Amino acid sequence: MNKQNPIKLHGNWIEGFAFDYHIIYSEYLGVDEWGRELFDTKRTEIGQLLYELKYKKDKLKAESIVQLIGPFLSLGYL
Repeated sequence: MNKQNPIKLHGNWIEGFAFDYHIIYSEYLGVDEWGRELFDTKRTEIGQLLYELKYKKDKLKAESIVQLIGPFLSLGYL
């Protein structure tokens, strides 16, 4: 995939950017037999990597995140 969508952020700082959106869409599916809400969620590439790092505790995703954002950082955004 490897498509990025850098977003300029405006606020009380000199300059800010978000690498991309995290979620493309999320549709509520209902509740499972244990009462947990279910969603059909489609994430961007960075969103999926961050989700797996944070919620699945897959620390190996950190390397993929660095490889993905490296070209963005080398463009001089930071």
